[in-house]
Amino acid sequence: MKNINSHIQLPNGILKYFRDECDPEKKVWYLDISTGNIMRKPAGKLGTSKGYFSEAGESFWNEEIETPLTRLNNEIRLFNDLKIESVQFSAEDIATFKRYIKAAAIRSNLACRTMMNKSVTAALFTDQENHDALSYFGMSINGEFDQLLMKMNVSILLNRTPRFWVVPRNCYYSISSSGKETLVAPISPTCALLYLTENIQGYYAEVTNSVDIEIMNVAALKYEYMFNGAFVASNSQFELKALQCFRQKHLPELERLPHLLEN
Repeated sequence: MKNINSHIQLPNGILKYFRDECDPEKKVWYLDISTGNIMRKPAGKLGTSKGYFSEAGESFWNEEIETPLTRLNNEIRLFNDLKIESVQFSAEDIATFKRYIKAAAIRSNLACRTMMNKSVTAALFTDQENHDALSYFGMSINGEFDQLLMKMNVSILLNRTPRFWVVPRNCYYSISSSGKETLVAPISPTCALLYLTENIQGYYAEVTNSVDIEIMNVAALKYEYMFNGAFVASNSQFELKALQCFRQKHLPELERLPHLLEN
C-alpha cells in the first residue's frame, strides 16, 4: 500500500498562501511550539506525516474539504485584490466553510488522543486505520460543536493593515467579540473566514487596526498550544518573532493550556 505524505490537519490549499513570496525558495516560516525556534519549510511538507491517512482517507478529505475550500479561497483572494467586484456564497459554500472547522477539530491531536484513550477497539487497528476511522465517523456524528456551528453565520474578514495574520496548524481559533463566541480561520495573510453567532451586516468586514492583528495572532498561538502543540505558520518572519517574544514571556501560562482543556 502506498504511503502518502499527508497534511495532518492544515490543508496545503491554505498553507501554500502563507509562503514568503520574497524568499527565492517560496518557503513558509513557522514557529515550532515545542522548541520556540523559527524555521522554514515548503508548504507541501510542513505539517505532514507519511502514511498518516490512507489513499482512501486522502481522497475523502480532498473531496469533502480541500477541493471546494481551495476554489472558495481563490474567489475570496480575487475579491480582496480587487480583481472581482463581489463574491456570493451558496448554501453549499457556507456548509463547506463550516465543514472545514469541524474537520480541523476532528484532525487535531487532542481529538486523536481522546479517541485513542476512550476507544476499546483502537488498539486492534493500525494508527492509519484509526486516523481514517476518526475522519469518517467524526464527520458523520453531530455533537455540541456541530450545534454551535449550525447557529453561526459566516463572513469574510479582510486585513487592511500593514501586519499579517498567522495560521496555526489547528486552522482556526476563538476570539472574544461582544461577549459572543467568534471563530477566525485565516486562509491567507490578509483574508480570513469569520464565524459569528450574531447577524452579520454585509458579507465582509475589515480589520484596520494593527493591534487587532497582534491580538488575533496571539489567540492563534494559544489555540495551537491547546489542540496540537505543533506550529504556527506565516509568510512573515517578523510576525513569528513577535509571537516568539510572547511565548518566552508567557511560557508557563501557555504550557498549562492543554491541561486546562483536557480537564
